[in-house]
Amino acid sequence: MRDAHPVHWWPASLRPGADGIIVIGVQGAGGRDAARMRIRDALHEALASLARLPREAVSIDSRPGHAPTVAIHDQSGLPVPGIAFSHEEPWSLAAINLYGPVGVDLMRVQDIPDWHAVARAYLGPETASKIAAAKPDMRPAAFTQAWCEHEARLKCHGLQLTEWTPALAEATRDCTTRPLALPDGLAGALAWQLGSGQLGSESN
Repeated sequence: MRDAHPVHWWPASLRPGADGIIVIGVQGAGGRDAARMRIRDALHEALASLARLPREAVSIDSRPGHAPTVAIHDQSGLPVPGIAFSHEEPWSLAAINLYGPVGVDLMRVQDIPDWHAVARAYLGPETASKIAAAKPDMRPAAFTQAWCEHEARLKCHGLQLTEWTPALAEATRDCTTRPLALPDGLAGALAWQLGSGQLGSESN
């Protein structure tokens, strides 16, 4: 897979690269709510560790219908990172961008019978054509990966899932995307922008 970004399965030793981006993951039984609690707890610990602050100095605000945000309660003047979540039971991911907005998406690879209509409606004609050109046995993976990249770009901009339009494609084309290194049967993508700001999103 092209330049797959690593996922640090928690607990893990975190060393941000030059791009300031880290993806952490958790896996386990217990249902959707338990997975959400585990990934938030892992993200909380990771943010405190990266900022070299006590856990109580970092908080995560996540409310339905709003992008999750981070607050750092001290006088260090540290930049506030962008964060994003994604869930596909029993896995959950959290992405951190120390320098700006970020998006992440995770899905189980699946064969969708009406994939072409869905791809044209949500991913656009160019992406639908690329998926159609894939070998039949590779098409489910190609579709799922393209969907994850689309969702990650939307999350990076704090946008909800909506049908493709040229204007939407133009609005999100400033995002860099990379696939994620994940267990077999899963697809995932990371999207980020360079620059200041704070955005996040949660889905799945």
